[in-house]
Amino acid sequence: MVFASMIQNTPMWVFVLFALLLVLGFQSLKPRTLPLWRLLIVPVVFIGWGSYGAAIRSGDPELVVFWFAALALSAVVSWWLTPMDDLQPGPTIGSVRVAGSLVPLTRNMAIFWTKYLLAVAIAAHAFDQSSLYEIDVVISGLSAGYFVGWGGRLALQYYGVAQDERI
Repeated sequence: MVFASMIQNTPMWVFVLFALLLVLGFQSLKPRTLPLWRLLIVPVVFIGWGSYGAAIRSGDPELVVFWFAALALSAVVSWWLTPMDDLQPGPTIGSVRVAGSLVPLTRNMAIFWTKYLLAVAIAAHAFDQSSLYEIDVVISGLSAGYFVGWGGRLALQYYGVAQDERI
């Protein structure tokens, strides 16, 4: 009964986002060449979702500080731990060769389900609301920060290597 209620009260955009992340995650299992803009869809979605999470809580300065701290920490960790050997400039300008990996699918599903279940718990008033808001803001900051760090490494890798190859 709880599961049915949870599904019925979920906005349609959540199902669309889930389907998009699932399709893109399964595509990431195989090596491929794709336009750079296409590679940035998931990071833009998660940075936007993470920023939205902070924006709706912006009335509480402590939560905003939590968000920025989580973003900064995650961006630094992501910058140092994200291998970029899997990404190489493609055969045409604006394209990228990407190695197949289970990481994007796993990462995207972990972030999606964590954010979704937190939203359900908040909507259901299942736990202490202030604690859930803090957790939600920190998760939002961590996910946005991960993609900020990843995007920085991608830009450095893509533009650094691409320029070297085109000279």
